[in-house]
Amino acid sequence: QKVIEMTSLYSPYRAIGYVCDANPFSVNRLGEEIFVTVSIGSCFQVFRLNRLVACLVSKKAPGNISGVQAIEHETFAAVGNNILVYDRANIVRKYEHANAVVGMISVGKTLISYDIENNIKIHDVKARTLVGELSLLQKGKITGIVHPSTYVNKFVVGFSNGQLELWNFNSKKLLYTFKSQLAHFAKARGRSNSYSDSDDEAERSSEEDPAVTCLEQSPACDVIGVGFSNGHIILLNLKLDQVLFSFVQKGGAVTSLSFRTDAGAEKSPFLASSSADGRIHIWNLGSNQTAGAANDTSSVQDRLRTKLDRKLQSSLEEAHMGPISKVEFVYGEPIMISAGAEDNSLKVWIFDAPDGSARLLRSREGHKGAPSRIRYYGGTTHVSMRDNADGMSCEMISAGTDGTLRLFNTAIETQNREMSQKPILKKLGLQRRNERLPPCTQFDFSETRQRDWGNLVTIHQDHANTYVWKFKHRVVTEMVLKQPHWKDNDRKFYSDRNTHATAVAMSPCGNYAVVGTRGGQMYKYNLQSGIPRGSFPVSAVSDAAQESIAKRSKIPGNIYHDMKSMMGEQVKSLNAKEVPAEVVKEVVAQVGHTGEVAGIFIDMMGITMVSCGYDGTICFWDFTTQQLLHKVTLSSPQVLMQGFRDANFFAVAGQDRVIRVYDINTYKLSRRYANGHSREITDLAFSPDGRRLLSSALDCTLRVWDLPTGRCLNWLRFDSPIQSMAMSLSGEYLCLAQADKEGIYMYIDRSLYETVHFWREPVEPTPVADSLVLISEDEAADQATSQKDHLASAEDEDAQGITVTPPQAQVEALEGAARESTEQRGPAGTITMSAIPRAYWTSLFNLEAIKQRNKPIAAPAAAVQAPFFLPSVVRAGGSAPSFPTPAEYAKLTTQLASGAAPAAASAVAAGGAKRPLEAVETENSKKAKTASAPEGDREQSEEEVLKELAGMGSAWSDDADAGGWGETDASVEVNWSLDSKPSAVSEVVTEVAVPKTKAPSTSRIISKKTALPRCKMVAYLHSEQSSGDARNQVMEYLKKLPPPAVDLEMRALCTYEEDEEGIELLRLLLQWLTKHITTGEDFEILQAYLHRTLTIYLHLIMKLPQLKGDLRALQEAHAVASSRFRHLVQKNLCLLKMMGNLPIA
Repeated sequence: QKVIEMTSLYSPYRAIGYVCDANPFSVNRLGEEIFVTVSIGSCFQVFRLNRLVACLVSKKAPGNISGVQAIEHETFAAVGNNILVYDRANIVRKYEHANAVVGMISVGKTLISYDIENNIKIHDVKARTLVGELSLLQKGKITGIVHPSTYVNKFVVGFSNGQLELWNFNSKKLLYTFKSQLAHFAKARGRSNSYSDSDDEAERSSEEDPAVTCLEQSPACDVIGVGFSNGHIILLNLKLDQVLFSFVQKGGAVTSLSFRTDAGAEKSPFLASSSADGRIHIWNLGSNQTAGAANDTSSVQDRLRTKLDRKLQSSLEEAHMGPISKVEFVYGEPIMISAGAEDNSLKVWIFDAPDGSARLLRSREGHKGAPSRIRYYGGTTHVSMRDNADGMSCEMISAGTDGTLRLFNTAIETQNREMSQKPILKKLGLQRRNERLPPCTQFDFSETRQRDWGNLVTIHQDHANTYVWKFKHRVVTEMVLKQPHWKDNDRKFYSDRNTHATAVAMSPCGNYAVVGTRGGQMYKYNLQSGIPRGSFPVSAVSDAAQESIAKRSKIPGNIYHDMKSMMGEQVKSLNAKEVPAEVVKEVVAQVGHTGEVAGIFIDMMGITMVSCGYDGTICFWDFTTQQLLHKVTLSSPQVLMQGFRDANFFAVAGQDRVIRVYDINTYKLSRRYANGHSREITDLAFSPDGRRLLSSALDCTLRVWDLPTGRCLNWLRFDSPIQSMAMSLSGEYLCLAQADKEGIYMYIDRSLYETVHFWREPVEPTPVADSLVLISEDEAADQATSQKDHLASAEDEDAQGITVTPPQAQVEALEGAARESTEQRGPAGTITMSAIPRAYWTSLFNLEAIKQRNKPIAAPAAAVQAPFFLPSVVRAGGSAPSFPTPAEYAKLTTQLASGAAPAAASAVAAGGAKRPLEAVETENSKKAKTASAPEGDREQSEEEVLKELAGMGSAWSDDADAGGWGETDASVEVNWSLDSKPSAVSEVVTEVAVPKTKAPSTSRIISKKTALPRCKMVAYLHSEQSSGDARNQVMEYLKKLPPPAVDLEMRALCTYEEDEEGIELLRLLLQWLTKHITTGEDFEILQAYLHRTLTIYLHLIMKLPQLKGDLRALQEAHAVASSRFRHLVQKNLCLLKMMGNLPIA
């Protein structure tokens, strides 16, 4: 019996929200563009700095990347003990280390890398050779390396014990050990000014000296910047081993240094330093004017002014949330780049303010922690219909454990941003650095009133307040939803644990929000004013509060108050169901929830509200009167609720891992799914059509349930538990937020583009891999063209098992591909187009119109002759005579004196126009070469082809007095004025004017002098008839001809009904067209040739019965090809229309 293997319904598509990790980035300039390379786990991605969009993403490495460096078109990634070399996104070679590589720097074409055991390797990346290898025997670990400018083959190494050493990697010798930095710290600690050389003192000092954390070359020679773990920054003169001056920054260790190098550095020489708490400090090193004055020992005031100029210019207090991995000024630009080590962000700053301060130019950010809840925005009103006609259908709201609320656009990466919390933080008095609201646990929205007031509400962990956001402006409002009788502290946080919000829901109309609490009560608020509008149950609010609500409802203009005034006090519930009085009394006697509220859902019409809680109950409420309509008690606490408004049903999940689906209208259970998960369920999601229900759990699995049949369609397993999931509004994508992962993974529904069979319910889960970070379509197409025969994915291989494609093999493969023919080939049934420009074959369709348009309106005018007494010549490339230069005049005079003038004068064209001087001199040599070269070996130019074809047509003439083919008129008028002397001109004219006699002709059709000339196409047609292999030669020959030449070729095949040979050639042409149309190749150019053939010979073919059979066969072949072409075009148009409804990613 055949076993059918279950496949995954969802396949990995892409990952969003990943920007960078804790490794420093690398800046690379290629031409006019600047690229920033950052690592993200086991991959790296490259951003264009001008827009900060990803343009390239590498393939997965065998392990996590610990460092990246970009040198021209190659990227070097440190993975374990190896350095992998990428050509664009593919691994081409690797360099090996004995231990794990911890750092790399690039100096021109040289790559310097070091590992955890202080082993240094220097590679020449251009020659692909190992230049040198060093093993440093320091007690401390290497923490930084820098190459000082103008120091050939030398670099400075910093260690964790504060030591600095200068090494020559060519001779592998230690040149110098710097001591001034240690003396600087000894002096700062109150010790002697001079650093002691004794071993005891050095050992004692090294225990207290801070570690070197970063090194950076300054724009000045012999000066480098050194950062330390205690926040000190010194500028060290290497030549003198002297500390020039120092700074002390707040915020802990110095993680990176960078010097400004653009033109503004003359006025504002800045040094940027980053700290471990997320600050960036900008230090002013002093202007050049004051620095020059400071060198004068007699000017004490100037030296004092220089010292005062060296100060902290400004600080970017909230640059990043957490340590900064690197900060770097772009060379020659007032641009600074910074990357966070923990906050998953990359930012670009510009220094364009008058005071020299920086502002944020652009940024790419993601969650610092794993997203806790994700939902697609929209899907309720016509503003965001599910046909993806609006861009908001690609927008997703994500709440993270880092306390941020972010907006991700799954199609356009540049629109990702964090929603601002500044208005409410200022109101609550949360003014500390990088302070945020507590992590958001739930949120809900309604786009119905998004243009009027806040349309997004959030509740937060261990927090009683509910906050209102304006999605349109991406900002939180100052409105806080809370009960008036709650006593809050200075920060408006109510300390009573039972009032902490645990569930929230918005009405579809966008006017109300309902907040559930840990104590079991639910409160209703008006979002326009923020005023409480009741509670569920009604008894949850005190009598005084109810009176206050009733009093506020009597304000003129209140809809509810006006309705009561018109209809009286007997205002019934808007609920359409009539509940018996005895049932109402029994239900009202019951209380609502006695435990924490877990979920709230309001139906489409805003009539019924449903809530579930940890007390194991599901309550149905009248949304208007806040009365309890029905109550369902279950055996286990209910922890989740997800509704589907289009069908008016909802699903709840309990701690017993059972999923139940209820109908709101009937209060009855519709579906029950048990034994689906082995651990607690984390989230539920409905497909937009309501046919599928998805559930995820802490057992790292996801199940797809079919609601009409009640079956499980698919069972998927992931490598991490799913915390939240969301279905796109079109149903194409499934987005997952997993534990311990900062990104959001997108999966595409395979049933949209291929047939997926569900033969039976799955008995075991199908493993699904994580999605990868992708790039935009235009960049992806550019990247795909260079990815040929490279290394396959190395997910299951270790670092030692990497297979590398040799560079020479890649070059040979690319050269071989370049040598292949550009002719398009495809499988049987395909239709291909030629590579000829569109203007060429469209000219064949409109050749008569082009001839009529280009028809001359007047006879050509003779060239204006120079006066007879002035010498003139016609130069090469020109058409009008001009005066000769002295050198040309002397050359012509010498030719006349030597007797060469008659030969030159005989080459003058008819009508008095003069040929170029260079052409006259080389005419005899060209004729000799032409006569000696074989006819088949000499390649004719386009001008020669047209002249030859025109000569063929001149053999046919209706003028009985016309000369033979190739004869010219003898009445040539010559006017070559080389000298003002009449005698010289007379000699030239006498020798040139030699008349020719005309040969008599007895026929008005063809001359007796020559036989009928045929075109070159005849030989190819005859060759195809005999061998059958010359079809491509005919097509290639016609492709090389210009449109007028093609027309002449075809007209030369047959001219009249009595031309038997021409009729046979015309038959061969029709058969060739029939055969070629059947293959489907060169479709559009063949249609042009067919159109030209029928335009010329259709009247002749209809008169000849022997050609009607060939014409009928051609018609049938053309009908079949045309039908197949229309079918393929229609099929592709339908496919494009379907794909056009998908969101662009």
